[in-house]
Amino acid sequence: MFLQWCGDVLPKVYIFAQRFVSGTGRGFGSAPLKKHKRWLQALDNLTTMTRTTILYLTLLLGIGCINKPETSQSVGAFSTVYDTLEQFQIPITLTDEKWHEMHKKHIDKYGIGNGWELLNHPFAKLSVGEKYKAIIFISTDETGSPTVVTIDKGGNPIDTLFLLGDSGGNDPWIWTTEMATINKDLTIELLDSVSTFDVDTTTYERIANSKKIKVTKDIYKIRTTGEFEKIR
Repeated sequence: MFLQWCGDVLPKVYIFAQRFVSGTGRGFGSAPLKKHKRWLQALDNLTTMTRTTILYLTLLLGIGCINKPETSQSVGAFSTVYDTLEQFQIPITLTDEKWHEMHKKHIDKYGIGNGWELLNHPFAKLSVGEKYKAIIFISTDETGSPTVVTIDKGGNPIDTLFLLGDSGGNDPWIWTTEMATINKDLTIELLDSVSTFDVDTTTYERIANSKKIKVTKDIYKIRTTGEFEKIR
């Protein structure tokens, strides 16, 4: 509405400026002069300071219209059943402990979703694009881990990225830990630490000082299509 109004008014702003600069009716054209003769006569009676003040305010109005950012009507314009969810606050780094605490508060407040379908277990809104909305869901496996799913305008999933879920392990040979960081620019960093051990073949206990660690870090971004792209 504002931009449309500016489009109607802005040409008149510069006509006003011409009028005040010249001090005459030149710049309006003969037809407007005849139509608004009384109004123009009243302008001629204004003092120089009043003219200057009105000119200054008029130019400010014009600059405001020019600098008003154009917002796309299509961005986030479509509705989904997830629009009433709370906004997920970023930047944030999720560990198993931190997520467990957040998950528990969510369950205490909203209860547990129905069934095993992932889309029935939403947690929070993450971001909005022109062609997608990114929602954080709670996985329905035994981990209950955070999962980012992008949704199209029809409410259908586009892509999925699991943030946590593989930490721990019952195997004495291996132990894994994970961290997920969602940055302000919506890049997602997944840090995976895998510890391996030598194990006594008789007792199946880990041998002291045999621990070896391998750390991998993957970084993703959400493309304009709503698909996740691994960028590193």
